Amino acid sequence: MEKKIKSYFWTSFNFSLLFGLISGGIYRFNNQISTSDWASKGQPFSERWLDKQIWLIEGFIPGAIFGIVVGILWVYISDKRGE
Repeated sequence: MEKKIKSYFWTSFNFSLLFGLISGGIYRFNNQISTSDWASKGQPFSERWLDKQIWLIEGFIPGAIFGIVVGILWVYISDKRGE
């Protein structure tokens, strides 16, 4: 049982990291904000930081959740095939 839990955890973790980084990177590439826009608008540092980190919320986290689901299904299906 412990081995099965470890395999669920590590497979889900790896898939979530993979899908999260891919979707976060795609989001970040498609929604780039140049630093000259910040300087011309006079945005405070906290807003600039949030603009840079929004990819985590809108890109990485949904991809990570999808990766967790895929990882759980992957291990579950491979366990069923082995029986």
